[in-house]
Amino acid sequence: MEQVVVQRLPKIGEILSVSVRAARSNMGAFARVILPYIAVFAVQNILQTLWPTNPVAMVINVILFIALIAISIWMGILLSRVSYQATMSGKADLAAAQKDWTKVIWPMVVVSILTNIIIMIGLIILIVPGIILALMYFSAPYLAVIDNKKIGESLSQSIQLSKGHKWDLFVKLLVSSAVIGIPSLIVFWVVIFALTELGTLFSPTAGQVLGVIGALLIMIPIIPLFTNIETYLFGHLKKLAGVQIASSSNSSQ
Repeated sequence: MEQVVVQRLPKIGEILSVSVRAARSNMGAFARVILPYIAVFAVQNILQTLWPTNPVAMVINVILFIALIAISIWMGILLSRVSYQATMSGKADLAAAQKDWTKVIWPMVVVSILTNIIIMIGLIILIVPGIILALMYFSAPYLAVIDNKKIGESLSQSIQLSKGHKWDLFVKLLVSSAVIGIPSLIVFWVVIFALTELGTLFSPTAGQVLGVIGALLIMIPIIPLFTNIETYLFGHLKKLAGVQIASSSNSSQ
């Protein structure tokens, strides 16, 4: 008789504690991944604020925009890998995360575009199908970036990983993100308001620039928390799939 294996994702408390601990213990690695994007984005916004119609500044902004696209791809890959290392083993290895990162650019970009299109169609048709599709393809980008899977493998294996876990995954993602997101949003706006008001004491432009810089800097500790929640759940979806496969194999013997 086939044995039924009932497995669930980690409890919300565990997800949150691991995500916070991984971010705090490896903030240096996370910062080195996020800072290049933050720095370029800050320069672009400062130029737009100070010299919005200056031809030279406009040309520089176009160059910076192109640079941001390249940096965002690099950051997305490394952030996923560093987060996965930090949540699953407790220690991030930036050198290992950068290994062969260029080989997963194409699969990551294509998988991200395809899944977003599929999810968007589902949301347009009706919200619930869109949510279901989002859960089905939740693991696809991580399979491409972390496990170096090809495009088709990433999509098909993501569907397999989500089987039997969609509702559990939805609840854990929603609640964990809300617990982290609501306080983060409050801190985010308080910091922006305080720095903007401080800068306004000198000039409106200084207030605007200081507000932008503050908003970008506060994102450095916040971004890893959300990424950690997702990669930790992704890692456990893989573990659950391994348990189910092993159970099916043992039952058939």
